[in-house]
Amino acid sequence: AVFSSPHSGRAYPADMIARSRLSALQLRRSEDAFVDDLFAAAPAYGAPLLRSAAPRAFVDLNRGPEELDPALIEGVRAAGLNPRLAAGLGVIPRVVAEGVAIYSGKITKAEAAERLRLHWSPYHDALDALLSEARSRTGVAVLIDCHSMPSDAIRNAPYVRGYRPDVVLGDRFGVSCAPWL
Repeated sequence: AVFSSPHSGRAYPADMIARSRLSALQLRRSEDAFVDDLFAAAPAYGAPLLRSAAPRAFVDLNRGPEELDPALIEGVRAAGLNPRLAAGLGVIPRVVAEGVAIYSGKITKAEAAERLRLHWSPYHDALDALLSEARSRTGVAVLIDCHSMPSDAIRNAPYVRGYRPDVVLGDRFGVSCAPWL
């Protein structure tokens, strides 16, 4: 298994904070705060943990590099209907949690490309290498993508044997992994 924590990054670039409409604390609303710390012991048990340094509000490592938001990035044209982009949640997010805008205006296409080059590509190259290594060692590679859930989702979760869940395992409704797993 390979553990990945793509939304735990907390290294906010100073120029992002300076250009943002939000305070440093408000920018953190999109983080999966400290999820990487929850899984920090994985390497001691033989499973690598890949942690993002870049915050989700700066670059979302769980989006495709083509998911560029024309409402945020100059010179990008809309390419069909994408509900994540419409919500401001592209690979370079336009909003933090609850739809709060990060910037007053747009960023350049060159700046978006630089974020992808410096953060998105290295993260995915490292993830691909870890998965290939796991596959060559054991014949199979299982990616455990680690996230937190919004507090309202937990508040609305059903009780099971008198408790609400501490951990929720998801498979994107059967899309992201084989049923046996």
